[in-house]
Amino acid sequence: MQNLKIVLPVTIFVFVWVWAARAENGAIIDKDGRFRNTVTGDEIFYTVRNETGISELYVADEAGYSRRTYDKQMRLLSETSWQFASNNKAVLASEKKYTYADGAQSYRRLDESDFLQNLYTRSQFNEKGLILAQSVYTLQNGQPSKKPISSYMKKYDDKNRVIEMQSASANGERNKILYSYNNFCDQPNLKVYEKNVLVSEKIYKAANVYEDRIYFDGGDVVVSVFTDGTKTDQWLESEGQIFRSETW
Repeated sequence: MQNLKIVLPVTIFVFVWVWAARAENGAIIDKDGRFRNTVTGDEIFYTVRNETGISELYVADEAGYSRRTYDKQMRLLSETSWQFASNNKAVLASEKKYTYADGAQSYRRLDESDFLQNLYTRSQFNEKGLILAQSVYTLQNGQPSKKPISSYMKKYDDKNRVIEMQSASANGERNKILYSYNNFCDQPNLKVYEKNVLVSEKIYKAANVYEDRIYFDGGDVVVSVFTDGTKTDQWLESEGQIFRSETW
């Protein structure tokens, strides 16, 4: 079945490339006056239509070609791309599949397979199109591994700003970042946790001034102050006392 998916587009584009060698740039329409294909510079576009609109769109250039499929609501369902190898054969490079909630125009899930890098990525989105979660897997014989090599989740406030991100890796590391926002600047304050332990903070004092706080075992804290991106002050806090203060 996979061979058919590759051979059919190649057959189409052999015809289209021969036609393009003789044609001037411009659109070709069918007997009903609908767009069918066009040549634009170094690219060729070819459409397959159904009773309601375009069901497939092919795009080709010297590097390879791609195919997009659509449902009857003209929502993008899939994107598949091939690259031309040195022997002029087409190699399947990547595939994306989009999943929608009933009646929604923005997709809620995206599954991406990168066959050249042997990676599979699954992403989930909310109704506003903001990413909620993403997991990356290795591809083994074209199938994703059972466990992800990395993943993360995000939460948002009512202004669509990220307020929390949690991440995990294959070695069991789990990290969390909390975001809070000030009225005087667009940059958020950050609290970074590793294995549920606070390890650093970034706190804005003004639009152009922030503190970096690095926490160590035992309670010591190294505080650095940056103004307009340049470090101006640094000190060590230990048991409520300030030591080794420096100013530049």
